[in-house]
Amino acid sequence: MPNCLAWNLPLPLCLASVQEPLVPPVYIAGGIYLAVIFAGFLVDFFLCFRFLSSPFGWKLPAERIRSRPWQARDALLLVLFLLLIQVLAGAAHWAAVKLGWLAAGVRDMDAALVQGVMFHGVALLAVWIFIRCRRGSWQEAFGLDFRGLKSAVGQGLVAYVGIVPLVVATSLMSQIFFYAAGYPVTLQEVVNIFIESQSGWSLVLLVVLAVVVAPVVEETLFRGILLPVLMKKIGTGAAVAAVSLVFAGIHQHLPSFAPLFVLAVALSLLYIHSGSLWAPIVLHSIFNGVSICVIVLAAP
Repeated sequence: MPNCLAWNLPLPLCLASVQEPLVPPVYIAGGIYLAVIFAGFLVDFFLCFRFLSSPFGWKLPAERIRSRPWQARDALLLVLFLLLIQVLAGAAHWAAVKLGWLAAGVRDMDAALVQGVMFHGVALLAVWIFIRCRRGSWQEAFGLDFRGLKSAVGQGLVAYVGIVPLVVATSLMSQIFFYAAGYPVTLQEVVNIFIESQSGWSLVLLVVLAVVVAPVVEETLFRGILLPVLMKKIGTGAAVAAVSLVFAGIHQHLPSFAPLFVLAVALSLLYIHSGSLWAPIVLHSIFNGVSICVIVLAAP
């Protein structure tokens, strides 16, 4: 995995990159996506009407997230530890190329998978160690309770449908801006991995990483740990904005920055509203899964 946090591609950027004539699978994917956009407008209209008629109080939900047992020192130690893992993974890849185990200048899918598994696995292990050392629980740290999983799935699905029109609109406006500025609108590097021909097992492992593992790890780090830490320091609104900026920026893909920022804001607000990390994990997983389906269907 060349970029451990690069699984999120706004679909308009992907569909706009298809140069070959449209084939039936793309028509099907496009039709389904248009239906989702229409349903998203209905969901957004309903939510706006509901919140205007009965405003939702954010103070108590925000205080619930702010009280989570994560401190700035915890976040800093985790960041430094994960950066060390990334450096070691890069050094291992460089050494493998120098020793002739990997061909220089050639993308090696196995190496990408190993790096992805290493980063995400170590990240979850580090979080688990932090929780165990403090004699805490996943419920206390992230509001994770399997009894609330069913409700979280529903919240994540509704949130996905509702956020799609906003992500699409932001993505289209971003494309127009970059085209007008003469900046090349390219795909994220990770998308090319799915477009290129891969072996069955490699593709399956990549899908599992993108749809299951990456959402769990990324939501744990960004919404589960970083968000409450910043909420204690700078307040709810500023913390949501800061976490979203970091989330969008770490993908290192300028054309996707604005739509990913919108997605990140939705993920943060969903976590605050639900009080459980399950809901943003579900939303994140659905977003990645649908993106991958369109990428595979749109590939020539």
